[in-house]
Amino acid sequence: MIRRILIILNLFLWANITYSQAVMDMSFSQDTIVVGTPVELTLKMTSREKIPLKGIDISSLMKPTTLFSFINEADSLGNYESPDMEILDYGLFNNNSNAAFISNDQIQWESNGSGSNVATNVFRVTFWDPGVYQLVQPKYVFANARDSMRQVLNQPPVIFVNIPEGMEEQEVPLMPIKTILKEGKTWEDYKTLLYALAALFIGVLLFFISRKFKKLEEEVEEVPEVIIPAHIVALDKLKSLREAALWQKGQIKEYQSRLTYIIREYLENRFEINALESTTNEIKEELSKTDFDREHEKNLVEILQIADLVKFAKANPPEDLNSKFLNNAEDFVEKTKVKIIEPNQENESGAV
Repeated sequence: MIRRILIILNLFLWANITYSQAVMDMSFSQDTIVVGTPVELTLKMTSREKIPLKGIDISSLMKPTTLFSFINEADSLGNYESPDMEILDYGLFNNNSNAAFISNDQIQWESNGSGSNVATNVFRVTFWDPGVYQLVQPKYVFANARDSMRQVLNQPPVIFVNIPEGMEEQEVPLMPIKTILKEGKTWEDYKTLLYALAALFIGVLLFFISRKFKKLEEEVEEVPEVIIPAHIVALDKLKSLREAALWQKGQIKEYQSRLTYIIREYLENRFEINALESTTNEIKEELSKTDFDREHEKNLVEILQIADLVKFAKANPPEDLNSKFLNNAEDFVEKTKVKIIEPNQENESGAV
């Protein structure tokens, strides 16, 4: 008799849990986008009753699983690093502080007319690295720990982030091997010897001249070293790059290489970080430790990542995109340069 009662109680509890399950689901509005294109990400919770939550930890959303990457290589275990993903809009959550935890007072439950309650929020996100990525479910923190047994987590969505149009990899045909042409001896074959003899003659001449004037004392006036500000050096080089018109001549890779070198050199001289030998993600991490204003980060990352695509994926960006990146680079240097205060301005500001 007791056994039957226990069985009935278990069945009742199981039916109650099943009846009040909370189904957690995520979905993208598109399964394929281009780098930098905004896409909607819908977070949906469905339950027969409004299960009390403390909140939702969405930090895992910012660390998707990389299934394949176009620009990064996997490590020895076959794993890729997480892509550069950005949440552009938090929707109803209105998360102005960009905190990872969404409190319960921001979760709005509504009846769907069929006896269930639904809480929905739509994020706007984008990806800055091309590849194939799968999101990780956020962590739902229940007010009652036992309620966590009632949640059902559906399979997280997968999204394909493509390289921008017009920048696909181009194939270069192999040219036939030509035979080696032999030519006769000319005076140029002996120019190394002639240079060596000339250098020896000049060295002997300088030796005797130095001995003749060794008793004369020359006063050497020290010229103070003039340190040119980093932004002036960068702007001069960007101006020369514009005048060279490399992309108009079809030298896209040379143009992008010089552009990204100028920006990396400027970052190294301006913020004293190792930018020339670092990846884009490492540069972002180093800049976060300086006085760098993060409002300029988007333009910087776009310039560096597109340049990487051109160099390593043999991409060919549209002409107007090349001009845009040069303008963005000049604007970035102008807005992040060190403001120089002239001595007269210091005296005037210090005067009473």
